[in-house]
Amino acid sequence: MANNSVIVICDQSVGLLSRVLRSNLHQDVIKLASSPEIAQELLIHCNLDHEIFQNCSGIIISLAGNTVLRMTNNTGSIELDTDAVLAYFEQLLRKIRNLNPDCPVFITPVVVQMLSNFVVDNIEAEYSLIHFCTLLNLKLSLLINTHQNILLSSSCLTSHINSGKEFKTFLRTKSTVSLESIDKLVNEFKAFITRASIQLPKLIFIDLDNTLWHGIISDSFSDIRIGGHDPVGEAYFFFQKYLKKLSTIGILLAIVSKNDYSLVESFFSQNPEMPLNLHDFVACEASWGAKSDSISKILKNLNIRSQDCAFIDDSPHERSEVNLRFPDLRVLSPPENVYERLLYFSRILPLSDRLPTEEDKKRVLLYRQRALRAQNLSDFSEKYTESKDKYFNWLCSLGIQLYIYSDFHINPSARVLQIYNRTNQFNMSGRHISHSEMSSLLDNGCELIYARSTDKFGDDGIVISAIIHLLDAKLVFKEFVMSCRVIGRHIEEAFLNELIRRYPTVQVLNFDFNDTSKNTAFASFLHKLEGDKISSSARQKHPVTSCSIEAAKVLRYDHINIVSI
Repeated sequence: MANNSVIVICDQSVGLLSRVLRSNLHQDVIKLASSPEIAQELLIHCNLDHEIFQNCSGIIISLAGNTVLRMTNNTGSIELDTDAVLAYFEQLLRKIRNLNPDCPVFITPVVVQMLSNFVVDNIEAEYSLIHFCTLLNLKLSLLINTHQNILLSSSCLTSHINSGKEFKTFLRTKSTVSLESIDKLVNEFKAFITRASIQLPKLIFIDLDNTLWHGIISDSFSDIRIGGHDPVGEAYFFFQKYLKKLSTIGILLAIVSKNDYSLVESFFSQNPEMPLNLHDFVACEASWGAKSDSISKILKNLNIRSQDCAFIDDSPHERSEVNLRFPDLRVLSPPENVYERLLYFSRILPLSDRLPTEEDKKRVLLYRQRALRAQNLSDFSEKYTESKDKYFNWLCSLGIQLYIYSDFHINPSARVLQIYNRTNQFNMSGRHISHSEMSSLLDNGCELIYARSTDKFGDDGIVISAIIHLLDAKLVFKEFVMSCRVIGRHIEEAFLNELIRRYPTVQVLNFDFNDTSKNTAFASFLHKLEGDKISSSARQKHPVTSCSIEAAKVLRYDHINIVSI
């Protein structure tokens, strides 16, 4: 089964829609409903082909009001009828998400399909159906706000005949849908799946002067144009609102500016009406040194790779300097025309249609805490210069607590899945698994374990997880991941030893390790378990994938307090 196919669940003119999709997307189109009866059966019973849905790249659901009305209980109450249909939609969406949690689902509004007013037999019944569809669409829009990566289209398949040519097409094909409405729907669907496929950066470095506002603050605050009744100022204002929206879905922002920090701080404090304030930025490096040096410092403090970041600056010289130092960092050039900037960036860095997790919403705070830890370590090192083990002593000063869970307490499934799908460095298998894949492992005897970490600086949230399988005296790790933001605190060592404590019959640990070249952090962890048995060069080529529990017990983690939940 091709993994780029598009599934169409449509009760009207499905052949025509499929042809337009194929010609525009150059993808396979799988038709799952070609009549109101088949669509009704599919929606009510959710008999979905697992392989088809697990491998598709997009789904279109387009049903007419006449079809969904057949699924109601016919009590005469529109309120009850819409709720009944809504329940079927929710059941279908839930089933799709279990099979493919990341696939974009595109739903067109439910509309009344009629040729035109001059062929309607029962005007009163038609208006009742219009009322039914309007109420259903309102409830449907509220429903999809609780699901990830689902869009209720602004387009719909309409059937009004406005010309002799359209009427002729209907008489020849019996298709009640206009080509114009199909074209609009397909174009919107293309834009939707494009947004879903774009990989957004974890962190965006942003210049200030003539990037976030018009003018240079070191010259004069009064000459700055931002907001107000000024087209240029409002263009910058809306660009800031766009960046603010990116931050709410978990994209980190950091200031990199050639300015005095005190001046930057003063300008933000004197302009509270701006969409962005200093608290929206995870870091602010305002100095007169090279911007690449500022970026390097932030990357080190936050433990983020340059290839996971982007840089926005209006100056071609600054962009060139940063690009030379960090060739894998995504350097973006704002259009010179300020009125084009918002549209330009919204295309290359589109706002995601997925819902932000609680972890996304507090990501800036989490990384601010990371920066505080880095500064605290620096201060600690300067204070205890004579200490032979000052890094471990610093770890002890953090007061790390590790709360370990073995089931879905407080329903953290979104974050648990997120850590599996965002982690590359400390990822044993290197895979990004779906909800259905995780469920399949658990259904086949595996157990999901995960942990939340806190210290004196704050709560890091869920940072580590493993999917394990107990086979007699062997503990098999099917998946094992840890967030890069806690690498170096020995969280993985404490986590592993807690699992050994939980399973006293275990004598051997087995890791299904897959070297991806990106997961070197996990390979380093495996080297620790191997100790000094073989040469370091051999360990680099062949990290251990099986060891006795004694190897894990020598790992150092006594600075961490473990709490089993």
